[in-house]
Amino acid sequence: MESLRELKHSKGISFCSLNVRSIFKNLDEVSTILENGNIDMLLLQETFLTNYITNDMIHIDGYNILRSDRDAGSGKRGGGGLMVYYRKSLNVTHLIDSNLCNHDIEYQWLCLNLKDTRKTYIGNIYCPPDGNRKNALELVENKLFDLTPNNPDFVIMGDFNIDLKHPNKAESRAELSLCRSFMMKQLIQEPTRITSTSETLIDHVIINREDLYYQSGVLDVSPSDHSLIYVIRKKAKIENNITYIWARSYRKYNWASFRRQIESTCWQEVLTAETVDEAVEIFYDIFLKIIDQHAPYKWIKIKEKTAEWITNEFLSLIDTRNFRMKKYRKCRTDLNWRLRQE
Repeated sequence: MESLRELKHSKGISFCSLNVRSIFKNLDEVSTILENGNIDMLLLQETFLTNYITNDMIHIDGYNILRSDRDAGSGKRGGGGLMVYYRKSLNVTHLIDSNLCNHDIEYQWLCLNLKDTRKTYIGNIYCPPDGNRKNALELVENKLFDLTPNNPDFVIMGDFNIDLKHPNKAESRAELSLCRSFMMKQLIQEPTRITSTSETLIDHVIINREDLYYQSGVLDVSPSDHSLIYVIRKKAKIENNITYIWARSYRKYNWASFRRQIESTCWQEVLTAETVDEAVEIFYDIFLKIIDQHAPYKWIKIKEKTAEWITNEFLSLIDTRNFRMKKYRKCRTDLNWRLRQE
């Protein structure tokens, strides 16, 4: 996934957001995105989860899960839902009392505690298409008032269903006014949802400390009809929880060379030993010295196991789809759209 390289090699903490339209259905692709992008935190909207789907069923190695499934407060059945994957090495607190799910908006808030810095509050937002945008933004405003006494920095991401390609519309003006009130800025400037008939900028990244963030953008790596959006915070990459084992390394092992040394070694001391125990001790001493030369002990990093069905062919198909989406962005023809849909 070429377009994920800028995230993978970033020097800061990467926050990403995606309207996934069913995490259960798209779990393998989301897992691939997290791995290839080396992403620290991924906020998801429209997860479509229910109580019947447990966290074990959507687990991704190396990440913790915070989820807020759609409940009866939305007045809707099914759909919706929010979730966050974050690295196990991050110190994150889920502000459960700050969850909200009604007809106009769904949001969840969490707090990222970084060493030697003030708290960073992250808001995961989803505004349903048929909701009242004015009410939704008022609820976000109320939550920001609750949090501002702590003097934090904010990262608010998600699917607002407000098309900022049309800044003069009432709902766009209301969101931009909210940003000005809290000295915040919306960073995404290109379409985030593209269909054969429209393109809209409805997925947003809002921050209040431009000096703490140095890169943001849109990536066409999504399994849904929304693009992935991201922002990177100026902070040294937090070391991941990596597993190491002390084991022999056979990386440079050569059977023919090992065999030649075994055959050319003098084993006379073993044969002339006075006792069996002494012979065994001498044998092991000689043998281990030889094998240490060919397969020495080293600290070996254990990579998290990838699902067996995520093959090179699977990854190649994802790359092809993403490439076709990029091509359609540049040249909006019916042919390119059909190729994107194949």
